[in-house]
Amino acid sequence: MDFFTFISKIIDSIAWPVVVFLILYYGRDDILKLVRTLKSIKVGDQFEAIFSDEAEKLAQETSEVIPDTNTDQYVDIRASLLAKDPRAAIMEAWIRVEKSAFEALERKHGQTFIPERNPITLIRKLVNDEILNTRQANVLQSLRLLRNQMAHNIDVELAAADAESYIDSAVTIISYLDSFTPKPQ
Repeated sequence: MDFFTFISKIIDSIAWPVVVFLILYYGRDDILKLVRTLKSIKVGDQFEAIFSDEAEKLAQETSEVIPDTNTDQYVDIRASLLAKDPRAAIMEAWIRVEKSAFEALERKHGQTFIPERNPITLIRKLVNDEILNTRQANVLQSLRLLRNQMAHNIDVELAAADAESYIDSAVTIISYLDSFTPKPQ
C-alpha cells in the first residue's frame, strides 16, 4: 500500500462521521426545535398511545371548558356510536359535531347554511358568531385534529377505550351546540 492509497482510505473511513458531526454541530438549534415539536417518530404501536393520551386530555379539557348541558338525551347517540368499530365511531361522531355546528349557525342566522368544506372556517365562524368562545373552539379544533390523525393512519388499530374518550368529548360538544339559543337582537 502506497502513501496515497493509505491517505484515501483514511479519508474514506472518516468522511461520513465528519459530515454527520458537522451537521449535528451547526444544526443543533434547528434539530432541537424539530425534536421538541415531534410527538412520535414511529407510527405503529406508538400512535395508539399518543391518540389515547390526547383523547383522554381532550375529554378532561372538554369537561372544563364546555358548560354542563343535559347530556342525558344523548345517551342513545353515545351508545350507538360505541357499538360501532372505533374508527367508524370517531368518523360518525365528527360528522354529528359538524351537523350540530351547522344547526347552531342556522338558529343564529335564521337561514339554512351550506356546509363549509373547510372545518377550520366552520370553527372560525362559530367563534365570530359568538356561539363558541376561543377555549371552546380550541377544544373543537383538538377534536378535529384527533379525527384527522385517526383517519390518516389507517394501519393502526384503535382500542374501544380510545374511541370512548373521543366520543364523550364529541357528545358534550354536540349537546352544547344543540342547546345554543341565539340572544334576541
